[in-house]
Amino acid sequence: MIVVYCAHPLNAPTREGIEQNRKNAAKWAAWLVLQGFTVECSWITLTGALEETPENRERGLRADCELVSRCDVMALCGPRISSGMLREARAAKVIVDFTYLCSEAPPPNLSWQHGDPFLLADIERRLNTARACPV
Repeated sequence: MIVVYCAHPLNAPTREGIEQNRKNAAKWAAWLVLQGFTVECSWITLTGALEETPENRERGLRADCELVSRCDVMALCGPRISSGMLREARAAKVIVDFTYLCSEAPPPNLSWQHGDPFLLADIERRLNTARACPV
């Protein structure tokens, strides 16, 4: 089974905006699960439990980069690619950008392959290539 790290912007001008981003990220994670993937998104829980400080952000991003490096795929979700997502992407083996799809999570009945029937095969091909390349 393919393990996908779900990345989504978190930062917002207000605490309410941050909470909305966490909710949207959780919806994206749920959509990825419905597509048949195992999803890593522990940052959603941790950001709700830890105070938002520069030290905690740095601590979280370091942990996220380690998790991304252990996942098969990184999915970029949401309305844009944030600076944190960009940093996490540097640790990824394979990246799939869903930011073009929609800012809210897609409806459950929209399949990952809906718009591109070759996407899953392409991910698997890139994964096999990444696994075959020496680090």
